[in-house]
Amino acid sequence: MAFFVGADIGGTSTKIAIVDDSGALRSYVTGPGGNFRTAPGEAFANISGTLAQALENLDAGSVQAGHFGVAGAGAARYEEINRACQELWNSQVPGARLSLSSDLEIAYSAASKNDGFLLLAGTGAVGCAFTQGKLIGRSDGMGWILGDVGAGLWLGRMGLEAAAKALDYRGPHTSLADSVLAHYSIDPNSLDVRQELISHVYELAPTKYGEIAPLVTAAAVAGDAVALGIVELGADALVTALSGAARDALVRDPGSGFAPVDLVLAGTLLSTPTVIKEKVLERIAADPALARLTFVEPQAPICGSLDRAAALVGFTLPALSDAGSL
Repeated sequence: MAFFVGADIGGTSTKIAIVDDSGALRSYVTGPGGNFRTAPGEAFANISGTLAQALENLDAGSVQAGHFGVAGAGAARYEEINRACQELWNSQVPGARLSLSSDLEIAYSAASKNDGFLLLAGTGAVGCAFTQGKLIGRSDGMGWILGDVGAGLWLGRMGLEAAAKALDYRGPHTSLADSVLAHYSIDPNSLDVRQELISHVYELAPTKYGEIAPLVTAAAVAGDAVALGIVELGADALVTALSGAARDALVRDPGSGFAPVDLVLAGTLLSTPTVIKEKVLERIAADPALARLTFVEPQAPICGSLDRAAALVGFTLPALSDAGSL
């Protein structure tokens, strides 16, 4: 019996699944994230530990191949990340092959085998163009300082800014002022709520800004004009990222013959019913070039890694019997 290993490695978690050649799930483990950009040594240790745990009750000698989908493994850092992953892989699964891609590639290939787009909005946001499973164009995904417009962290940061402006008489009234104060348990009758807000917000790690995103979307649904304006701006940016990815594909790979068929919406804000998804869908429907695309439901990205692992040795996995648990 042959085993195949798939991994979905992001900044917050490392997910590793092992299936056999019948498509049965033999092991599934979630461990701490692997961020090679900010903490490469920690990433190496986290991924290595999670892989060891996944292999714990299995014969590593039966593993035929593996594939790691890693956040940040684009062209700029591919060689560095690939070397680290090959090293930890060979130490635990000697003799088996390992391939590597970005997490965006496994997210798209898990859902579609056709040319098309991935539009992702979760903590971050990015639009991507794919042909034959290869990422050939992208727009945004530039992080919370330079971009990720329309993502959860961006929504939260914009919500904090709108609340601060309202409290500081620099912007229009918005219910976000009250909801943000309540979120941080700040008494609205305090002597200076602005200073209390500053003391809370400036202690936050940027990833914590995303906690305010649900307040923004809830206020938008309730009709708050400021919150709705934030959501509309985010939806505009997300749809612009799709056209930006198409333009980037033409510039980077003009001979690719890119002919998009499918559109995969992924990430928490676009794979579940949200007001920002509603606004994005409205804009897609109004754009003739995008409206003709076929929507494809997102699948667990790790399924894309498992398929790629099997393909590495010329094997096609049957439908996974436990895909719903990944």
